[in-house]
Amino acid sequence: MILRGTRVLDCSHVLAGPHCGRQLADMGAEVIKIESPAGGDSVRRVRGEGDRNGMVFINLNAGKLGLAIDLARPEGRQVMFDLVRNSDVLIENFRPGVMRRFGLDYESLNAVNPRLIMCSISAFGQTGPMAEQGGFAYSAMAMSGAMDLDRELDGRVHVGHLPVPDFLAALNAVSAIGYALLHRERTGRGQFLDISLVDCMLAGEDLAISCVINGQDYTPQRRPAVSTHRVADGYVVIMMTTPELFGRFADAIGKPELKVDPRFSSRDARIANQSVIDSIIDAWITRFSTRSEVVECLATHRVPCAAVLSVQESIEHPQVRDRGCLVELREDDGAPVQVVRSAMRFSSAPTVPVKSAPARVGSDTRDVLRKVLGYSPDQIDALIALKAVHQA
Repeated sequence: MILRGTRVLDCSHVLAGPHCGRQLADMGAEVIKIESPAGGDSVRRVRGEGDRNGMVFINLNAGKLGLAIDLARPEGRQVMFDLVRNSDVLIENFRPGVMRRFGLDYESLNAVNPRLIMCSISAFGQTGPMAEQGGFAYSAMAMSGAMDLDRELDGRVHVGHLPVPDFLAALNAVSAIGYALLHRERTGRGQFLDISLVDCMLAGEDLAISCVINGQDYTPQRRPAVSTHRVADGYVVIMMTTPELFGRFADAIGKPELKVDPRFSSRDARIANQSVIDSIIDAWITRFSTRSEVVECLATHRVPCAAVLSVQESIEHPQVRDRGCLVELREDDGAPVQVVRSAMRFSSAPTVPVKSAPARVGSDTRDVLRKVLGYSPDQIDALIALKAVHQA
């Protein structure tokens, strides 16, 4: 595995940080998830049944070891410093300032291990007037302008289901960590990485922000030249974002005259007359009974079109199955559980989790302290008695 031999301390919770740690684990890093003994990651309880972890937690934390430390206790902080001495990367996504209050800011950790790469993920970043404010994915969606671009037909701002900023931040963090590891190989020095959800959203927007920062107007609207249409068994999405694609579509529906119609002669004209194009598509699409028939027809003319699948349809799709996007693991009690595989594919290194998520807060505390730090059983027992660490 590509990151074999790399040790990561994952002090994060909820979505962005754990997703970053999960990707590193899939690439072979030894990822130690560090939780508070008082309940651990709150996502453990999201959609959990009885005393079992919720599926979100299991998916985001597969492949990690579980260690519970009370960082409020000096003995717990000493354990943390010992771990830092023996680790390569630390991920955290607390509100800025929290790690400093524990004495675990980058300057303090760098003094212990100058080779450490510390990655902090937050809503607004570690600097600026909003740095110490808490925030979540939808805070970043709102502040970046992305939420304003996505509106309902009545003009109301639309709140999407997927917390995109969390996952953009996680993947930016994975990339930054990878490059920081490469930089360390060349220089011998670690560094601090400051990943902001808002920054990631701004970097991820394309058309609107490119126009606005260069003084051009941009009115919130639906995505130009992309439309959805109803067929008997669901919806399809059709993309005609270039003149060539519109011309192919005109040929596909048997109306080549649309290519010289002045209402559709330019991109701006087509955007202005999108409702007319929609009505033409809606009339044409009635000849089909299924989404697959529409997709097949347009595919022969090289017009991008896809069936809008439910999540259930997606995971059952032959393409998803053939790509090995889902992986079955076994929980501690032997129960099977499926997780989504990392989207990264390497020709010479697998990217799959080696185990299920830690079943309990502190599942692997004894093993980690013994194997990683060389603590004796008596030392570990003493720390447990002091409640500095917890073993499930």
